[in-house]
Amino acid sequence: MAPGQGNKLLQLIKDPVQPDSTCSNLEQLIVNLYSESTDKHVKKQLLSMIASSHTKKQLQQLIPSITMHAINEARKHAMEHSAGIAVIY
Repeated sequence: MAPGQGNKLLQLIKDPVQPDSTCSNLEQLIVNLYSESTDKHVKKQLLSMIASSHTKKQLQQLIPSITMHAINEARKHAMEHSAGIAVIY
């Protein structure tokens, strides 16, 4: 999570998600944090939170610079450690 984003993330978690939206506010925040991050471990942690709920094509549309390898690694991380868990290195 980027510095100063904690309150915004908490507010998005508390607010109900619009059922007809394809990308919730929380998912959009995760995408924004992913795009702003320069740490590969944080990127994997963030991506693991949404990788299982989207196809690879959808993820590439949300994050145009993303690679298939990054998606596969995030999905693997989510399966082995749980989605959103910090990457231990």
